[in-house]
Amino acid sequence: MEAEARSDSRWALLEQRRAISAWECVERVLKWPEGKKKGEYRTRALALTSMVLANGLGQVAAFLYQAKEEGRHADSQLYDDLSKWVVAQVDGREGDLLAAILNRWGAYQYMRATDEAVAFLSWLKRFAAAKLPKAQG
Repeated sequence: MEAEARSDSRWALLEQRRAISAWECVERVLKWPEGKKKGEYRTRALALTSMVLANGLGQVAAFLYQAKEEGRHADSQLYDDLSKWVVAQVDGREGDLLAAILNRWGAYQYMRATDEAVAFLSWLKRFAAAKLPKAQG
């Protein structure tokens, strides 16, 4: 029973850390001067969980990385936010998500990263929907 309680508290603590990190990401976006980019971040954040589940974390990381290289600010920030959280959880250090997927991680780390990305993005999606303006048509 005691081991189960310890496991539950570790899970709750991790869930809290995910929520706090996602909240900080959205708070950072709220400080952006341009409303259009906030809406773009919101729109993409709402879609990313489904994108990961449908296409895989590697494909989504590559998509966001390409957007970052093209200078799309909202997607670039999402790539950085996702990289920072997922790589830290899997590797215990900061790093680039796409580089980790391509160069360091095996199947186990990739599956763990995917699970962590989905859990983190669930929080990000909730906070983005609540706090950020909708994209202007």
